[in-house]
Amino acid sequence: MAGLMTAPGARRRALVGVAAVAAALALAAGCAGDREDEAAPVAPELPSVPIAAPGEVVRAGPDTPAAVQRALAGSRVIVVAFLLRGVADDDSVGASLREVRRTGAARRGVVFFTYTIGRNGDFGDLAEVLAIEETPAVAVIGRNRRLINLWEGLVDADIIRQSIADARDTPPLRRGAPAPTLPARGEVTD
Repeated sequence: MAGLMTAPGARRRALVGVAAVAAALALAAGCAGDREDEAAPVAPELPSVPIAAPGEVVRAGPDTPAAVQRALAGSRVIVVAFLLRGVADDDSVGASLREVRRTGAARRGVVFFTYTIGRNGDFGDLAEVLAIEETPAVAVIGRNRRLINLWEGLVDADIIRQSIADARDTPPLRRGAPAPTLPARGEVTD
């Protein structure tokens, strides 16, 4: 399996690294709060990207491709895949996706986005939004915009078809309606 690093993810790691080095330098210089009149160093603010976990609502980030943003505003099932050509597992998952797309029942009411790493890397922050860290990766998003399944690694056509069927069973969002919200972590709902 191949590692996947997006530009926003790389920026975030670089910013965290810079903040860690700055804190270490401040400690080494004796500026770690010896004097009450000195302000503590502040870490740079990281860009905010909504990250979805299975069962949670998928929301576009600031750099999500326009076609995916339009799909998220619609009511069709969405399948997103990230592949790296020439790697056995990725090629196998790519073949499974092509098989699913060829079968009429599995593709009706479904929009597919397949991103080949290195060839069409214009996927913006989508890998980060879906919390994808390696290839091959396949995400299935229901009509209610909740992440139904996310696989990083091998997945076959039958499993993808079943996930699409499960995603179809979710209630669609009304066109133009805001995505459903989840209760805050720890919040109890009736």
